[in-house]
Amino acid sequence: MSLEDKYKELPISHFYAPFLRDLGVKAIAFIKFDLMYGPVAYLYELSRAKFTEKIKDVNSLGEIYAGLARTNLDIVESLDEKIVVGRYLIKEKEVESVNILLLICIQNIDTNKLTSLIRSLISRSMGKPEKINEALKFIIESEKKEAHKIIISGRNNYYRGFKIDDRVAITVDTLTNFYGFIFFLYYKSEIDARFLPRIIAGKRIDLTHLIKFVDTQKNEAEIPFNETMSFYYKGLEILIFNYKAKDAVLVAVKKPVSRINYRHINKWFEIFYASYINLQRKIKSEVMLEAINYLDANISKEPRRYTIESFFDLLFNSNLDTPKIKISAKALKAMGNITISRDFELFLENLYLFKGDKTLLEISQNLSVPLSSVIDFVLFLQSRELVEIYRKKARG
Repeated sequence: MSLEDKYKELPISHFYAPFLRDLGVKAIAFIKFDLMYGPVAYLYELSRAKFTEKIKDVNSLGEIYAGLARTNLDIVESLDEKIVVGRYLIKEKEVESVNILLLICIQNIDTNKLTSLIRSLISRSMGKPEKINEALKFIIESEKKEAHKIIISGRNNYYRGFKIDDRVAITVDTLTNFYGFIFFLYYKSEIDARFLPRIIAGKRIDLTHLIKFVDTQKNEAEIPFNETMSFYYKGLEILIFNYKAKDAVLVAVKKPVSRINYRHINKWFEIFYASYINLQRKIKSEVMLEAINYLDANISKEPRRYTIESFFDLLFNSNLDTPKIKISAKALKAMGNITISRDFELFLENLYLFKGDKTLLEISQNLSVPLSSVIDFVLFLQSRELVEIYRKKARG
């Protein structure tokens, strides 16, 4: 096996070098696993980097690949350099491997911007080294367009025939991992912008301009169905999910410091959006906030489709669903702490509310507890066939 089998040039145009240097990038490395040769590195060097030299050491390459493939860290420090890490899971013939993209940078960098950049690159290139140049070209051209202020003529809460609900129902402190969300329902010409704050990081958000930006990316970026791509917008990282079943996109504005597992994010967004869109009616702000909070709190976990679908279904229909316990309160209490969680003690003390005459939302309001807690209790009972759910007919 020769060095040519282990090391190749990463094909990136020299015209993009100034953009990369301005961000503090010294080199780009792409490492993928080959069944015959093991880890193979593709390199593009702008200046000498110590970590690049380590990669060029055949004896170190395997160790570097194994270490970075197993960790979830976005930033790794080595000597006087920072390495920004992006990963893409590849599945071929029931064999899984991880392709790794590395931005080897100087110490003093904007880590938020670089992590956003690498996610865009790895997503747009679909983890293929031959597509990195094309992905980088698109990102640079998008940033050049965004540098020019776009003035859009519009009136009140309409944009290009879209009806926009722009009543704000969220603050920047509501969620942990995201600033907020916008829901683009192209199939019925509506945009739900209730759940995005209008001031983020001290800057006022021009909603119409942001909508124009997302609309442009949706039409030009060729985002694969049921996939998420990362973009920059005025210093913010926004994630755009292109929903397959209907013409709709979900936009999530991410906080700089967050705990998001990007391996599971597409499945989370797909399940969440399917439940939201299939409802075919307007959801009250307080109910939608519960759903968004649940999504935000669990985004780093692997979603179990049936459980999550059931949760969102009950949540979005909480003003219609009435739970009726099938056994007596005495029999349920007799199950004890072995099968009944202590988190459910409040509900055990108020089982009269679960007689089929009150909705989930009413139970939540009567007990002054989060709606999600009521649903967790009902799902627990449902998994043991101890409750029946009756759904009222929706008005309109």
